[in-house]
Amino acid sequence: MDLPIQEGVALRISEIAESAGTTLKVDGRLSGEEVGELAKAGAACTGPVTLDLSGLLFADDDGVSVLRELQAHGADLRNVPPYISLLLELESNASGSTLGVGRAG
Repeated sequence: MDLPIQEGVALRISEIAESAGTTLKVDGRLSGEEVGELAKAGAACTGPVTLDLSGLLFADDDGVSVLRELQAHGADLRNVPPYISLLLELESNASGSTLGVGRAG
């Protein structure tokens, strides 16, 4: 599933199989139809899942929700851009729960 982002394509999901599980590298904009694609990719993984969000540029409300859902099912969020981290924290505070998100650095 490792394809370059082309004009008109908003999201690229690269699957990296490792001995400790699967890493899904997410690049681009997570909105609209792409939200469902990430949910499907996460559900298709066996074993531990890590989401590398270093290339994520934008997420709408549905995109943030799918990130939280994947995390609730055990996915580890890594290299979360500050903007996305803020959105995750805002949604978390609104629901009254806490969120641990790994930041780049």
